[in-house]
Amino acid sequence: MSGRIYTRQGDAGATTHPGGGRVPKTHPHIELVGALDELNSHLGLCVAQLAALALPALEPVRETLLGTQRYLFGMTASLFREPAAADAPPAPGAAWPEVEALEQKMDAMDAGLAPLASFILPGGRIASAQVHVARAVCRRAERTLTDCLPDPVPVTWSRAQAFLNRFADYLFVAARAINQAVGEADVRLKA
Repeated sequence: MSGRIYTRQGDAGATTHPGGGRVPKTHPHIELVGALDELNSHLGLCVAQLAALALPALEPVRETLLGTQRYLFGMTASLFREPAAADAPPAPGAAWPEVEALEQKMDAMDAGLAPLASFILPGGRIASAQVHVARAVCRRAERTLTDCLPDPVPVTWSRAQAFLNRFADYLFVAARAINQAVGEADVRLKA
């Protein structure tokens, strides 16, 4: 890695595609990488907010978000590697270990929350509101990835799509759990 951060190669609106070659910065794959980077940045803010709260009950959430930051880095890189020739389409409803792990964590958190009786608005404590922002960015990253799906869809892309879908759900439950842990009620949508 060079000693400077700038290369001047993008000054005219083009950048290096993760799979090689130069493309406009508005290329769908660059938009996807940007959405995943933005999600990762929001997760960093969430992790910092949870560290500041210093509540042992929220440590598993902080650890999951930190682990997901690392996972997203690897996932982003793996999306643009050539799929192995042996890659076969996943079976419908295929379960991936990282997706199942999110489901288990989500189920455990949700078991301690009041049942949803109405829509809720992002809000409450700053940490909870920030997790809702990350959830919204995760959904955009998921939509962007869906727009970029190659045909046929390699396993890596299907796995990433399933992960982002479940992770957004996880973030919704985590935001509620954060509010509960700090004694804040859900911000309910009133008619």
